[in-house]
Amino acid sequence: MKSRVFPSNDTLAGRNGSEGRDWVSKGVDRALRLLEKRPRTKHEIRMKLFNAGCPQDAIVRVLERLEQLGYIDDVRFARDWAQERAELKGLGKRRVRFELLSKGIASELADQAIYDVFSTIDEDDMARRVAERRLPCYRDLDPVTKRRRLVLYLARRGFDFSTAERVVQELVPL
Repeated sequence: MKSRVFPSNDTLAGRNGSEGRDWVSKGVDRALRLLEKRPRTKHEIRMKLFNAGCPQDAIVRVLERLEQLGYIDDVRFARDWAQERAELKGLGKRRVRFELLSKGIASELADQAIYDVFSTIDEDDMARRVAERRLPCYRDLDPVTKRRRLVLYLARRGFDFSTAERVVQELVPL
């Protein structure tokens, strides 16, 4: 069985003076290991440390230290995440916003990142490319069913209904 990164509360009870520093240094170590895998939000790091049993005051100090060092930056994370999800995954504004909020990004930061990224992207063109890639999956269906399924697919990918319907009407004539 894998040993815990943080000592238990029972172990800490007998220590005097150094317990706070211990938690902080171990918290920073754990957070850096998490950040080696992929960038994370402040909220994600907070939850990982909390679930590992780290006290709240130590979590606050760990997060402050990581921000000072530039290892966590929610503004940069939001912008990079939105850019990647839009360009590489072909996701629309609504889906990208939902993902950012689920990662603990503040609503204002998510909206700003989406504005920054999607102001340079033609969302109709992106929806058209996504729909064209999906269209062969529906080749054996009648046009009405094909349209309905393609609109729903684009909606699940985060495109608004009017964009999805407009693009599908162009691609699938009745």
